[in-house]
Amino acid sequence: MLLLKDISQLRWLINWVKLVFFARKTMADPFKLFGRLFLHVLRSQGFRMEDSTKLLVILVFCISLFLLSCGSKCDQPVPIQNDEILDTRNTNTSVSTDIYLDATLSMQGFTNTNGYLSNYQLSIPVLERIAGGEVSFWKFGNEPVSIKREDYLKADKPIFYPNTKDLKETRIQNVIQQANESDLTLVVTDLFQESADINVLISLIKEKYVKKNIAVGILAIKSQFNGTVYNVGTNDRTFNWASGDDPSKFRPFYILAFGKHGDINNYFEKFDAETRSFETFDNKDAGFSIKKRIIFSRYLVEKPASLLDAKITPNNSVAKLAAGILVKTSSPKNPFREFTVGENADGEVFTAEIPLALLNNTTDFSNELKAEIQSSTCGGKTNNQITEPPIIVEAVMPDKQKIRLSVKVTGRKLIAQTTNVFRIILRPKSFTPPAWVGEWNMTGEQVEQWFKNKKEFQGSRTHNLSQFLSALWIATEEEFHPKIADFYCFFKRG
Repeated sequence: MLLLKDISQLRWLINWVKLVFFARKTMADPFKLFGRLFLHVLRSQGFRMEDSTKLLVILVFCISLFLLSCGSKCDQPVPIQNDEILDTRNTNTSVSTDIYLDATLSMQGFTNTNGYLSNYQLSIPVLERIAGGEVSFWKFGNEPVSIKREDYLKADKPIFYPNTKDLKETRIQNVIQQANESDLTLVVTDLFQESADINVLISLIKEKYVKKNIAVGILAIKSQFNGTVYNVGTNDRTFNWASGDDPSKFRPFYILAFGKHGDINNYFEKFDAETRSFETFDNKDAGFSIKKRIIFSRYLVEKPASLLDAKITPNNSVAKLAAGILVKTSSPKNPFREFTVGENADGEVFTAEIPLALLNNTTDFSNELKAEIQSSTCGGKTNNQITEPPIIVEAVMPDKQKIRLSVKVTGRKLIAQTTNVFRIILRPKSFTPPAWVGEWNMTGEQVEQWFKNKKEFQGSRTHNLSQFLSALWIATEEEFHPKIADFYCFFKRG
């Protein structure tokens, strides 16, 4: 039986336990401390120990280590939510597809060909052929009307676009109102919209699709055209346009797609594969491409980048890596990093090069990134005690494959006697439409100038295209604030 021989040993035991609990709150690496204390006790000349007392010391030391390992570390951070991860391989190949064709008279010119098929005409059977599941067919002008497949296949002929009262105007908003959200909806149109129509359309798209995490895709294709373009601009101007076989004069038509990001991307990929012949009109030297596409959704990357595979360069004069010391983990490789920081530390803690895999077909954005920093303490909620930010994060994308990160810290601003937790979310500082959007755009001022001299009309452009796509992206950004990186850093002052 282990016995304490005198009152000094009892005091020693009490003080030891106090040190254990004190170390749990204040020390970044308490095991080193108690290792040194233990050796000091065993070697002490002023503290004689019999065998039973030595056993007691060893027992107390083991219990101390147990206490230190239980509760002294932070739990692992909450992983990225599933709805923030895009699995482009997990697409619904049997999703029902609803195809809506703009049957207004302005579309007729795509079918007025002499002995050849235009890109528009060639696209009609492809739209159906690449659909994975059940397909329904519609035409619309003022209102959408269901049609049979045999009628749909006549869309490559001028007769499909009669000059009737119900087909005078392109009312895409009426298509959106009646579309089935669970299907992949495709709207084929020349996208000529008035400013008032755009505002109504964007509002409908935002409520029906964007807010429900349903993506919007735009596949833009230039095609041969020979006909009349009606209702151009605020004053409903009319222009004749004949592109001939000059690709720079081809008139655009658009496939608006509403559905899951992965399903839209999969459909667009299939369409590209089926229409390789269109690319013979491309002029790579001039940067001209007959097909363009963009997808608006919460996703800029398949999964927000983290520090998992990042190349970390710590600044040892300011802080030291403390892997496994501050956070409970069973893995040697984690998407977060831990550091111990001196109280008087002030400067760059570490730099990192983070691998990045951006999605194709997203809007363009700046190389400079902005950081959202959420601070808390180990086991605590958002930390309201911090009046001055303890860390500064700077991040840029030197190219599309990586992020360069710099994290600076001021040690005295860290909360003492606990682990400071920082969630860092990186987002682009600004967004811009792809260059082709401006190149294909037609403004109201240009319409009025061209009306004065109709020979100057440029039918290769689309009225209010920039306004429509910019408004669509703004609606998406306001809803999701798309991010490209999301990770945690743990700091302890000691």
